[in-house]
Amino acid sequence: MPTSQYASGYAKTSGTSMAAPHITGIAALIKATHPAFTGAQIVDLMRKQAAIDYTRLDAPTDGKEYRGHGFINALTTMRRDQMRPTVTTSNTASVRGWKNLDGAVLPAGPVTFYAAAASPISHLHMDVAGLTGVDRDGSGKYGDDELSVSAENVDLSSLLTEGADSVTARVQVSATGINFDRQADDDTGREGHLHGVARPRARAPTRARPGRQHGARARNTDGRNHRPRASRRTAARQLRGEPAQRRR
Repeated sequence: MPTSQYASGYAKTSGTSMAAPHITGIAALIKATHPAFTGAQIVDLMRKQAAIDYTRLDAPTDGKEYRGHGFINALTTMRRDQMRPTVTTSNTASVRGWKNLDGAVLPAGPVTFYAAAASPISHLHMDVAGLTGVDRDGSGKYGDDELSVSAENVDLSSLLTEGADSVTARVQVSATGINFDRQADDDTGREGHLHGVARPRARAPTRARPGRQHGARARNTDGRNHRPRASRRTAARQLRGEPAQRRR
């Protein structure tokens, strides 16, 4: 606000009277975005971020070092080192049960996909190989329960090209944080690849064994003829001098 000393509402000055409220405000911003941080953790993060813009400060010409840990910037505090959602689960299920999504080998049929992420989160999205996408909004609050999405009965057979038995597909899970600044680093995600979405193969029909007739000859796989069992038993009786038995 204008004063007798400064005509406008803004002024440029220096000194501890200016630095103290600036640092205090940045510490409050860090605590707001990292509720669980201790005082020591807040100081460590401030020093880390101050070093980013250290070169913005001119080197002293009188030999008196004044730069300390660097130049702390409130905008940097609100864009960097933000708390991110954590993708805790990315699974898939088929008739064989649940398994980890990445590296899974699935049949080309109805399959269910599931993903979950821990707060702070404002939005959760899952895309299944471009076939379907599911979305769900979060509360944007710290400490909320996990947010989950699922895509059920996704038919993977359409991914297979003509004549192909398998294909590699990609599933992406993205979790948006609660900072809507596009330059903020609070968004995260996970990507999984399904290796070989195999087409179910039809079981080959079992060949029926050819029927045997009394006295008929069968051929072995080596091409030699052999008598059916009944004929061999009859020959054995004849060698022993026993009368042949007739079939009723």
